[in-house]
Amino acid sequence: MITASLNGDLNYLDPRTNMPSKVIKGHQKSITSLARVSESTFFSGSYDGRVLGWTIGSNGGEEIKNGHSHSVVGLGKVGDDDVYSCGMDDTVRLVYSKEKSYKYGIF
Repeated sequence: MITASLNGDLNYLDPRTNMPSKVIKGHQKSITSLARVSESTFFSGSYDGRVLGWTIGSNGGEEIKNGHSHSVVGLGKVGDDDVYSCGMDDTVRLVYSKEKSYKYGIF
């Protein structure tokens, strides 16, 4: 059985335990920005401020924790591996693409 969470995640439930055996991350709100980092890696940002890092061949996206509090209006590649994200919360943040985590925020 597969269920959809309100945050956009798909949960594969184990019928023996009724607990998720696998969770595929995704967006619930409209995607507002995309940035390609390499042949197999890209990032997406959505209206609710959520940023996900995707690797082709993996099982869904990986959420970047402590995202924006409002809509992501821009994503872009910086250097070889990093991505910036700009949100309607008046912040610009720098993301490590390999670790899929924020380096720091620029206000």
